[in-house]
Amino acid sequence: MVPNANDGRAAPRVLYVDDNVVNLRVVAAMLEALGIAVSCCISPAEALELLEREAFDIIFTDIHMPEMSGFDVLREIRLRKGPNRGAPVVALTADLTRDEAQYRELGFDGFVSKPVTLRPLSEVLLLVLSPRGRASAARDPGASAVAT
Repeated sequence: MVPNANDGRAAPRVLYVDDNVVNLRVVAAMLEALGIAVSCCISPAEALELLEREAFDIIFTDIHMPEMSGFDVLREIRLRKGPNRGAPVVALTADLTRDEAQYRELGFDGFVSKPVTLRPLSEVLLLVLSPRGRASAARDPGASAVAT
């Protein structure tokens, strides 16, 4: 079980953006099995619009999407004002041309490779939702070194 990010009062809230409906359904089912409240968006534009209205504890994003990359999504999140500017963002991708350290250098708070399995997903949630992980995510959101 992953720790609650909301003082034990509610399930942590996750937003997952991916252009593949099957991936959305599979990952959402895994997150729900871990006690996570999950919202899914099939497009980055839809996700960015939702992020302006609702606060999330973690944002998962695919890297390769047709209208906007996960790098662009991360950049937009960090540039925009609002409740999610400093939220942890985790790359969920089949693109293994970079390793976890490289994704972190690019400003992501974590990385999970596809196909996603329960263990790495729960491990990244534990890392990011831990008090130490939340403190790391609270760094200056404008200082992200996102580049492609």
